[in-house]
Amino acid sequence: MRAWRSTTLLVIVALIVAGVVLERNDEWRSSRAGSSADVFSLAKLMPTAARPGAAGSVWFCAAGTATGRADGMAEQTVVIFNVSGETVEAKITVFPDQGDPVTRAFEVAALSRRDVVISELVTAEHAAALVELSGGEAAVEHVLRGPNGAAAAACSSTSSNRWYVPAGSTTPGSREILAIFNPFPKDASVDIAFETADGRRRPDRYTNLLVRGSAVTPVDITDVVTVRDQVAALVTVGSGRVVVDHLQIFDGSGGEFRGLSVSPAATTASPQWFFADGQPAANGLAQSIVVLNPSDQNAEVEVQVREATSGRAVEPYDAGVRSGQYKEMSVLADERLPRGESASFVVLSTNQTPVVAAQVLKAKGSGEGAALAGVEYTMGSPLLARRWLVPAGAFPEATGADVLIANPTDQEIVVTVNAIRRGRSGRFQGFEERSIAPGARVSVDVSALRDEQVGIEVVADGPVLVQHRLQFAAPIEVATAIAVPVDGTQVDTPIAPLIEIDLGGVPGGTELPPGIELPVPGTGPGTSLTPAPGTIVGERTGLPDGTVPGPSTPRSEVSPTQPGPDPGAPTSVVPG
Repeated sequence: MRAWRSTTLLVIVALIVAGVVLERNDEWRSSRAGSSADVFSLAKLMPTAARPGAAGSVWFCAAGTATGRADGMAEQTVVIFNVSGETVEAKITVFPDQGDPVTRAFEVAALSRRDVVISELVTAEHAAALVELSGGEAAVEHVLRGPNGAAAAACSSTSSNRWYVPAGSTTPGSREILAIFNPFPKDASVDIAFETADGRRRPDRYTNLLVRGSAVTPVDITDVVTVRDQVAALVTVGSGRVVVDHLQIFDGSGGEFRGLSVSPAATTASPQWFFADGQPAANGLAQSIVVLNPSDQNAEVEVQVREATSGRAVEPYDAGVRSGQYKEMSVLADERLPRGESASFVVLSTNQTPVVAAQVLKAKGSGEGAALAGVEYTMGSPLLARRWLVPAGAFPEATGADVLIANPTDQEIVVTVNAIRRGRSGRFQGFEERSIAPGARVSVDVSALRDEQVGIEVVADGPVLVQHRLQFAAPIEVATAIAVPVDGTQVDTPIAPLIEIDLGGVPGGTELPPGIELPVPGTGPGTSLTPAPGTIVGERTGLPDGTVPGPSTPRSEVSPTQPGPDPGAPTSVVPG
């Protein structure tokens, strides 16, 4: 580590000249959109819930199995979460890898969640789901369970002609599968290229690969790109449009790691990516950020680290990523943070070359200080937002559930966390209008509600990132996923690089150059909130005219255990 702490000060330069910020913002938009900012929709950058009053939305859950057996590799449950004040008409069509699609229609009541077990609709080794919803303010996630672990991720809300998977593995004991979903009647063709430590590979079998219409095509790359600890993939569509999920399995036979992971591939590269769940250093934990540069220009990348409790920025990780290559950076295994301290990350391309970033967690689950077990590949978020939805905020089979809210900006932000179930929305006790200091992160323990079909809504008065974590015991596994922003609340604000200023030549070593000021260190509240079991304070029973509840919205106190109708009961559908 550089003699950074003793000879330099870390200065966060956020907004120096308004014109510079506007220019950078325009460059950022155009670099990702390939068109003017006037016609660019932020909703196409990542899974996004339609805004209030929208006519409807479509969701694509590409990866998962539906065998109905206990040994099914990744048995899929689709979670549909409706936070609007109106009942939503839902239609789910399941596309098996072999056989005909099956469609069922049902309703999701206002302020409710509905879980659909895919194996109750079809029996298939692989099955993708298309979910069509009649209104806005609704989001879809899927939760996968198998003998090696559990995983959760948002389903995609758009198809594309290009998909990026920055991180994967084909080491012994692992399987890496790209689930390529073509929900349209016409066949599509794709080319798949891989980046490894040995350079780019374009296997013949994945050139002009046929992807049948109205079906999912699982592409197991393990036997083609063999024994690679790190593999990045680029899927380019020659004709048609598809959706791609990344499925990763470790069965424990090839080493110390065992787990299951699912993540939507990225539709675009971006100059910045956000992560909220940086884990404290621990024995048996390997944690890294993988950055893929799919552009034709080299990228200079900075991984900013913010201490969760205080928001303090520590020395960033820096790396150059050449055009068409990737870089994997081990994070938090050194002494940059106090032992036991969590963090959030901002991955920033300081020269504005768009990149794609994912976080990789591999935990043995044993040894002193080990708090996690399993394997997670989590695609970052290219955006911040003021309103986020967490469909699988708590899950019946999970032993733990947390919602993480990170504030990577230089302003204090007020947030409210709402638990939504059975037509009601209530705030967690002790979390009314909670402030998050600049750079800090809070963690909300929602484990007490795991036996309920509960979704979580986070509303903020400024841009934040929301990520959630589920923990399972049989087998031991952690599942993490970025939440789903609501369209119209995303914020496209660039984050400034961290600048080191050497004070060795300054008299006394205590003064800064003219015009530069140190930010006031965050002194926000603690970072963990644990509500009393099942306790929710306040409720709403509908949103007039699709308005978004703000942190100051008045609410009355209710008891969430009060009996009532259960429109969010699990769906059990028998084919035929």
